[in-house]
Amino acid sequence: MKKIFTTITAFAAIISFCVVLVSWNGIGNEHETLMSGGAPQKVAGDPFGGNFTCAKSGCHDDGTVTPQTGWITTDIPLDGYIPGTTYNVTATVTLAGHSLFGFEVSAQNAGDTVVGTLIASAETQLKGSGKYVTHTATSNTGTDTRSWTFQWTAPTTGLGPVTLYGAFLAADGSDDPTGDLVYTSTTEVSEYFVGIESVSAEANINIYPSVSNGQFTLQVGNEQLANDNCNLEIYNVAGAKVYQSKINSLKSNIVLPVPAGMYLAWIKTGNTDTLRKIIIK
Repeated sequence: MKKIFTTITAFAAIISFCVVLVSWNGIGNEHETLMSGGAPQKVAGDPFGGNFTCAKSGCHDDGTVTPQTGWITTDIPLDGYIPGTTYNVTATVTLAGHSLFGFEVSAQNAGDTVVGTLIASAETQLKGSGKYVTHTATSNTGTDTRSWTFQWTAPTTGLGPVTLYGAFLAADGSDDPTGDLVYTSTTEVSEYFVGIESVSAEANINIYPSVSNGQFTLQVGNEQLANDNCNLEIYNVAGAKVYQSKINSLKSNIVLPVPAGMYLAWIKTGNTDTLRKIIIK
């Protein structure tokens, strides 16, 4: 009888250990992530974390990851972030018929390096030594949608464009990963060119408007065209030339087939160079 009791006790201990192990690994129902302290680090769909999300076996593995536009918004101006400045970031997930939501966001540069400083709010928390921000156990409920706002301080030294990577989860509260849907969204912010308005006082050279959908007007004076050496070059914030054209009229319509962002227009003439900052929205 004692031997049977010992065997049963040992078997129960093994079962208990397995349950703890499964829970620790996050292999369980959606409440492991949604209600036990947010998402684990490196599941924001970000390059630094290996482009992983919670849409994996043993977690929330029902269906594919669906990209979304505009789920990460900021109050960073169109002309870019100023190094060392703190901005507000809002992450929003929306899916009708769902009431449990989660998210994770990370800020990284073109070299897939985490940059800047994330600052958690009352409804968010940091993971991975501050490299990621996610929801808290008490901020995961909503009716069809949920938003979280936190802050990001731009790096103190200029590192060029920064991308905010985010992964989002919409769950149905069934204690079963079936029906849990995973989404991703990204937002790129440029770095502000401090002090670059013009290196020339030449009033007869201009490009306008400073903000447009990609269509600009370039106006130059007769003296520039008389030199037969007037050229326009456009550079992105990484310093790469994305457009070049020879100017042969006093007023030219310029159409830039480049992505939204901030650019530097360099108008080069025989005796003067003029720089203008332009933004494509």
